[in-house]
Amino acid sequence: MKRTHWFAIPMLACAALAGWSCQGNIGDPGASGGGLPGGNGGNGNGGSGNTQNACIDAVFQSSAAPLRRLSPTEYRNSVTDLFTGVTLPSLDTAPDTRVDGFTNNASGQSASSLGVELYVKLSTGVADAAAQSLASWAPCSDDSDACVGQIATGLATRAYRRPLDSNEESRLTSFAATARADHGFDNAVRMVISAVLESPLFLFRAEFGSNTPVGDKAVRLTGYEMASRLSYFFLETLPDDELITAARDGLLDSDDGVRTQAERLMADPNARPVLTNFLAEWLRLYKIDGLSLDPNTFPEFDTQLKADLKESARLYLDKALWEDDSWASLMTGSYGFVNDRLAPLFGVPAPGTDELTYVDLPKDQRAGILTQPGVLSSTSHGLRHSPIFRGVTLLSSFLCTPTGPADPKNLNKEPEKVDPGEVCTTRDDVAKTHTVRDECQDCHRAIDGAGFTFENYDALGRYRDTENGCSVDASGSLPTSDVEGEIKDGVDLSQKLAQSPQVAACMSEHLFRYALGRSVANADTCEVQALAGNLLESDDDSMQNLILNLVTTPSFVSRPKL
Repeated sequence: MKRTHWFAIPMLACAALAGWSCQGNIGDPGASGGGLPGGNGGNGNGGSGNTQNACIDAVFQSSAAPLRRLSPTEYRNSVTDLFTGVTLPSLDTAPDTRVDGFTNNASGQSASSLGVELYVKLSTGVADAAAQSLASWAPCSDDSDACVGQIATGLATRAYRRPLDSNEESRLTSFAATARADHGFDNAVRMVISAVLESPLFLFRAEFGSNTPVGDKAVRLTGYEMASRLSYFFLETLPDDELITAARDGLLDSDDGVRTQAERLMADPNARPVLTNFLAEWLRLYKIDGLSLDPNTFPEFDTQLKADLKESARLYLDKALWEDDSWASLMTGSYGFVNDRLAPLFGVPAPGTDELTYVDLPKDQRAGILTQPGVLSSTSHGLRHSPIFRGVTLLSSFLCTPTGPADPKNLNKEPEKVDPGEVCTTRDDVAKTHTVRDECQDCHRAIDGAGFTFENYDALGRYRDTENGCSVDASGSLPTSDVEGEIKDGVDLSQKLAQSPQVAACMSEHLFRYALGRSVANADTCEVQALAGNLLESDDDSMQNLILNLVTTPSFVSRPKL
């Protein structure tokens, strides 16, 4: 039998539309992924209700409404949840492009005929597997029009994340009955599954909004749209029965109802790796995967050590967010996770195990995530660490200060000669080069000042006081930030960043980007700055509360009027 993929053509049309006109910024031509104007903020009170009212009073306008496709992870999780108990084939879709640090940004979700062909192939494999295990997921299995119709409407209702309208239900049951008459019950089930999984109503998270206004320019999402936003943000999968029931009963039409469900989802163990991964992407831990160091200079560096470095940093993030629930712990904690391979990099005794184990670290050497070897090594390359890469990472991830690409006309210039007698450390080399080249100074004044604060750490993040027999100078500055004066070293840097309103606002901006799947825009400034306020409160610097406050902001609960 030749399989009929009746939704493939309309899905391709929708994909092309998404790639062309459903992304980007609406009503804000000045929007940019490079950060909010000024990069400063954090003077809001952090309360969800007050945040929303204050931003609406400031003539809130939702600045963007991207049509988001399920990410590869969301697709895989959603299909798995649709067919509980079924042994499914590989569900690998085409990867998306990383935009503004995250792979779930709608602007990085390409649309192509090749991508559509892959979804068709995946749907066929899933259909073949699921049709052989009806008892584990389907409401019935008897050979009748009623049963195949019930399978079709039940599956589509879950996959589309909302009740079907009468026209959708009629089309599906008619298609199912015709397929059964022409090809038999088993093949009809396969065709129904393929049709639903190829539908744009499954693959895309379309949001049209309700009739409830939010300010003058936006409308609140429907309850079912809100259920999807919450579920994919916290769990990266379909809404569960409780969320769907809450949407049906109107409980997600209020901020209190949204907050209640968000608190429930955050308590789900499956939310833990999802939100920890947000922090990992924010800090660019994915760069460890591409880390390449000279084997003669760093003989201990191998595939296993690379994996250990990444997992150790993730465990640090996990503890700061879930066990300590503290901004101060994230930014200034003097602890880490080591095994026998990592212990020498951390400068602590080996714990006698391959398992990563919690250890306290010297407070004068380690403070916060920025001094963790996993983060430090992710900015290295070749023969040494890179103050430039470290500086760019700090400016981008913690200060939301874009550095921009180098001027192309300067890239092919011969490097200025530097007296070898004046160079001993990496800092000497970088500083001398950028000092003698006038075209480098403007950009590198900020980049180098940030990157030099990590000079106490080598390419693998080991602490040291000397390099090549010369004393290390780890002093620096952040002239483009609200951190004033000279910075002594990486520990001093972390302590000052933890108190910076600009850093708190930048962290909130990254969370905002991740949660909404889009870049920030000028109209988002009010919400981002208000969110940041609670991170700087010494008696309640809860990062979990920051996340919960976000889900009742105007941008999360609404969309621009159509």
